[in-house]
Amino acid sequence: MLDILIKNPFLLRAIIGIVLASFASATMGTFTMLRGISFLTAEVAHAALGGAALGIFLQSIGLIGDLDPFYIALLFSIATALFTGYAGEKEAIRMETAIGVAFAISMSLAVTLMGMIPSEKIPKIWGYLIGDVLLLTYNDITMLLAVTLIVVTLTTIFCREFAYISFDIEGAESMGLNVKLYSYLMLLLAALAIVTTTKTVGSILVYAFMIAPSAIASEIAGSVPSIMIVSLIISITCGIAGLYLSLILNMAPSGLIGLMLSALYLTVIIVVRAIKK
Repeated sequence: MLDILIKNPFLLRAIIGIVLASFASATMGTFTMLRGISFLTAEVAHAALGGAALGIFLQSIGLIGDLDPFYIALLFSIATALFTGYAGEKEAIRMETAIGVAFAISMSLAVTLMGMIPSEKIPKIWGYLIGDVLLLTYNDITMLLAVTLIVVTLTTIFCREFAYISFDIEGAESMGLNVKLYSYLMLLLAALAIVTTTKTVGSILVYAFMIAPSAIASEIAGSVPSIMIVSLIISITCGIAGLYLSLILNMAPSGLIGLMLSALYLTVIIVVRAIKK
């Protein structure tokens, strides 16, 4: 196995990418699931598309020079995530509505700007949304590692506070917790994790990693830390297994990993419901 990885460094990078994406997704995916805002994953990922289009447009007219449009995409995505937090400070329903509105704005902006950007740069825009774990570069790994360390470290430090605001915002306020601060911090970390992992491993894999493992883990684990751990194990296991199968079957790894996680989720739901009856 080691010889195969040495001879095929793209496989090693793919495995490292899956592991890092699993850590980032297991931590933030758990809290977005518990807070009932899992659709934030799709919204932020597509906000990156609008942000990338804006960045490339500004670059094409000479306003940002040689600055990588990824940073514009990152800032735009973080801004939309914070907007949803501002809209939903008091009611979860408003946050869900804000997520839908931000999604529509991002896609509308992307489509509009694509008509104003040189055609040869259009594929680069889609590249910010449709990554491929088999095409990871060492720069991608470095960026993903840095973001994962930030997300995991801060989530570990503020895990209790994030849990309080996910389960009972009013109760957290009555305890004197700065709900607004921790809510925005959670959304900031979620956006950072989603955008970076989307650019490196692709939107399909991010959707699968951010939502399915946490949903599965919540059915079989009882505490927030245990949900994170189970979610991490599921993500890494299905990720590497899906990658292995993709090489054997000559199929896209992201799709296979997503199908494996979906099948596992359905199986767990059926088994758990049957046991409870």
